[in-house]
Amino acid sequence: MLARERFYLALGEASRLFADTLGMPVEQTLEQLTELLVRHLRLPVVWIGLLAGDAKRVDILAASGPARTFVDGLQLSPIPEVGGEQGGGSIAEALRTGDVVRRTSATDASYVAWRDRLEQFSLRGSVVVPFRSLDGLLGVVVLHYGDAPVLTDLGTDLFIRLAEDLSVFLERRKNMVDLLRLSDYQQAISELLRDFLAAPSMAVAYAQVPRLLVERTQAFAAWVLERNAGGTLQLVTVHGQSTAISAAIADLHEGLDGIAIRPEMGLALQALQSEQAIIGNIEHDAQLQACCNSSVLLAPIRVFGAWPIYSDTEPLAVLLVTSKNPHYFSASLQVLLHQLSDALHIADRQFKSLAEIQHRTILYQALLDEGDIVLAAQDEIHLLDNVCQRLVESGLFATVWIGRPDVGHGFTHLASAGLETPSSSLEDEQASLAWRSGFSQYPQPLGVGLGLPARTDQTTSQSAAAIPIRRGSQVWGVLTVVAVHPDIFSRDLMKLLSRVALLLGHGLDELDLKGVLAAEREHQSWLATHDPLTGLANRRGLDDYFAQALLRSARHGRILAVVMLDLDDFKPVNDSYGHEAGDLLLKDIAQRLLAVVRRTDFLVRLGGDEFVLLLEDLEDLTDLQALLYKIQKAVETPFVWSEGSSIQVRASMGLTVFPMDNESPELLLRHADQALYAIKERKHQRSQCWASFIDLRSAPVAL
Repeated sequence: MLARERFYLALGEASRLFADTLGMPVEQTLEQLTELLVRHLRLPVVWIGLLAGDAKRVDILAASGPARTFVDGLQLSPIPEVGGEQGGGSIAEALRTGDVVRRTSATDASYVAWRDRLEQFSLRGSVVVPFRSLDGLLGVVVLHYGDAPVLTDLGTDLFIRLAEDLSVFLERRKNMVDLLRLSDYQQAISELLRDFLAAPSMAVAYAQVPRLLVERTQAFAAWVLERNAGGTLQLVTVHGQSTAISAAIADLHEGLDGIAIRPEMGLALQALQSEQAIIGNIEHDAQLQACCNSSVLLAPIRVFGAWPIYSDTEPLAVLLVTSKNPHYFSASLQVLLHQLSDALHIADRQFKSLAEIQHRTILYQALLDEGDIVLAAQDEIHLLDNVCQRLVESGLFATVWIGRPDVGHGFTHLASAGLETPSSSLEDEQASLAWRSGFSQYPQPLGVGLGLPARTDQTTSQSAAAIPIRRGSQVWGVLTVVAVHPDIFSRDLMKLLSRVALLLGHGLDELDLKGVLAAEREHQSWLATHDPLTGLANRRGLDDYFAQALLRSARHGRILAVVMLDLDDFKPVNDSYGHEAGDLLLKDIAQRLLAVVRRTDFLVRLGGDEFVLLLEDLEDLTDLQALLYKIQKAVETPFVWSEGSSIQVRASMGLTVFPMDNESPELLLRHADQALYAIKERKHQRSQCWASFIDLRSAPVAL
């Protein structure tokens, strides 16, 4: 079997491997990938590595082959030419340019220190295939060959497809991990809110948050700095991946009485002053780097995050989170941290108002239920309906509705619960005030800082209140509640209703995020089987479709024609008019072909100017000939370029017919390609633009 055929088999098995191992550890998948490459291509060793964060070495993630112990040797020391002065090595060149690089061992600067080991294992050369990892980092697949140069004659396209398939797999796995992680985070928030209810003090509530972050999100360490009476920050609680790490962080803060004495405390101060989360990367912040270097236990830290925690009236504390992963603060994790900050805010208010909380047990339970609703929400309609229903079930409100302004002066109700009566003028007035003040960019439109009205009026003594709901940082709607008793709207109740609206806004944001992730996952799945230029299926899409098409043809007793189409003289189009014109021509031809083929036919762009057509459900060869003439006309109709000029290309087609040619999909494609080669060889001496493998097989010299 030819090396190219073995490579195709390896790519096919790799595709199945990627599909079957999405839920497995990525290292295990990469190990199996190296094993199948070694097996199919008969190589002494294949290894996969990732460029380290300092860009000075490649960390080896997986390796296989008879000469695997050669790679074990490489793991003992960093590869010196990556990021250094020896820039001529194959690995550095592949990482720098993004191109496939081939080198013989004798000329490859990547292995200067291992010449003897190369000879020991008879490794004569290698092919380095760069790819991009799931976190955006660069990696390489390195295929070493021995005395038999099995890789030297292979086209670059096969290695590029290997890199693309690996990158698509890693991206799909990242999306899946993000979705699973988001679900786990929501469960963690739900559990934490329940734990806060049982906590005897704010210190206990603080301690639960760092522990959750380390255990559920693999943070390196997390701790809370609380603002004391003197205005300085004081360590309240710390939790690290080990007791020693926790102790090292506690030692940093022991005896300190200034806010900015330590660099990470300066980061905390920035978060408090800006009222926003701050993320700092060690590589870009010399002060943070110096802080981590002060203890060998803290040296692995690569990123800091500071999340402010506020009471109702002033800054309360700062949550500091660290990780060894520079990409730790994903979008889903930042949502979790904002929710943790909000949850601590709620806990602080709970402990400061314990007597009132005890008197209003039903209300607080209802509000916690709102958090559960938000976390468990699967779609917008159920989220809004459940929020309204739970608030009514608290027994404090007769009617609850969520609405948006309509074309008139009223509000359209998106969800409601309670008494089914039209909204009163008072309700609409309150809702309109909340909506307008929200657009005026007040931080809490029903109040300044505390969620109360900015001016002295009857808002808190009347029977209706309205709270703006923010979605994507903009006022999106209004939550309106009508009280059973007109004097129910105390200061604390208004603040808690503001938290409901805030939680509801977070829930809507999370639904939006899930929608974006789902759309991206669907888009990546489409890209895996389609050509991005023409929108046609690609080679992978053909592989998925071909076998089923053969089964249908055999089951129904119909003819399946496999046509390989190539454009004659396409290169001069690019040379004369530019690649933009060539791309437009390919897109136009794809649309023309789609217009002439039938709904049962399948059209594929293999790459360049080469297409494959699977023409199904043909009754006889007369049907096929008529369809081929249509295809020829579609391709050879002049393409109008700018200012009335036109471009014309001609088609060459090679085909074979199943079941007369009763072979596997791979052989059918090869037979069609042989017929295509034959007709192109005689393109100046032919009476028609296609040739059939069936005819060539019976009369090799006649077209």
